[in-house]
Amino acid sequence: MLMQRRRFPPFFDALAHRDFRVWLLGFIVGTAGEAMQKFSVGWLVVLIAKAEGASASLFLGLLFAVGLVPAILLGPIGGVVVDRVDRRLLLILSQGASGFIVVLLGVAAISGTATFWMMLGVSGMLTIASVLVIPTRQAIQPRLVGERDLPSAIGLSYVALSVSWLVGPLLGGILIGPLGVGGVLLASGLAQLLGTAPLAFLPPLRVITDGQRTGMLRSLVDGLRYVRSQALLLWLFVAFGASVLFVDAYLNLLPALASDVLLIGPVQLSWLYVAENVGGILAGLVIASLRRLGRFPIVPVVALLTVGLLMGLFVRQREIVPLLLIIACLGIAAQVVNASISLFVQTTTPDHLRGRVNSLWNLLIEIGMPSGTLLIGLLATAIGIDDALALGGLALVVVCLGVASRPVIRRPRTLSG
Repeated sequence: MLMQRRRFPPFFDALAHRDFRVWLLGFIVGTAGEAMQKFSVGWLVVLIAKAEGASASLFLGLLFAVGLVPAILLGPIGGVVVDRVDRRLLLILSQGASGFIVVLLGVAAISGTATFWMMLGVSGMLTIASVLVIPTRQAIQPRLVGERDLPSAIGLSYVALSVSWLVGPLLGGILIGPLGVGGVLLASGLAQLLGTAPLAFLPPLRVITDGQRTGMLRSLVDGLRYVRSQALLLWLFVAFGASVLFVDAYLNLLPALASDVLLIGPVQLSWLYVAENVGGILAGLVIASLRRLGRFPIVPVVALLTVGLLMGLFVRQREIVPLLLIIACLGIAAQVVNASISLFVQTTTPDHLRGRVNSLWNLLIEIGMPSGTLLIGLLATAIGIDDALALGGLALVVVCLGVASRPVIRRPRTLSG
């Protein structure tokens, strides 16, 4: 085993595990399709809004707000499901359903029958799939590599995520000319379906239980109580939730910012997505080699504070080069946040609770992103999207300063092994 491990540089240790390599292949293909989907959906909404003489920021806010209801109702239940069934099979079915929905939307866009009301319905269905896909992906990782190589696995998974989100919008920007937005949507859905194929080569990943299984409601309450009892996770979730609500909506609103303020087209918009994920790739490679990252809870809080400050700087730029540099720094900071919080969640949570805890973490995204997009979108109609995002960055800075004052955040953790 030691000789096998030396085949890879330290930050690639997780690649010594065959199951992780198989999972990673499907993850890259599937998330590239998701990234292309988000890019093309955003631009399709901008086109529909312009055709109807409406605000693109408001339409984007409404689109993502539709996901609130299924996220609130099904998000916690999704975590219970993840902790009860074969996680490999659940991931295949939920990701496959998402890809099929996007394929149908692409066909509608190509035929000219896609409407904003149709897209609202699609947004709700994709949220339902997402409440299963994301926590299942996260809960699977420790079982693929073991605790020792988990930092490498998390770092590499975020590198893969950034690569996918780099390639997806870049391909979307290139293909939107010859194929149109409908053709890009069709390609993105097919990529998500293709990403399920490698998962069939993984062994079943049934949950390791701690005894007798309880009812659905009791399981849900147990997950909530666990997070409440863990002060470190609770405060990290507070800071992360503030980021999702006040700042992360900029990713959903980039098409409107590009169209209304920066005055750039879809190709230049794809460059912004690419730059953000180049930063994420660099951060992921560093994180994958830092085995002691899990000792310092202050790291994600400082990174979140940096995100808030960078957002205020980003929205004041009008030249493409400074915009690309700043959004790359945003990508670095955001990746540090995601990877470090993921490491805390995976290393402190028992396997039989991972689905529920990861689902609650994902619920912050599923609720916070549409709420934040709607909030910033509505505010943008009054003061402009650049000022609205700047205020969101300031709010995040204030929350992070408060969280950083908590003793449990400033105190280094003692790691086993």
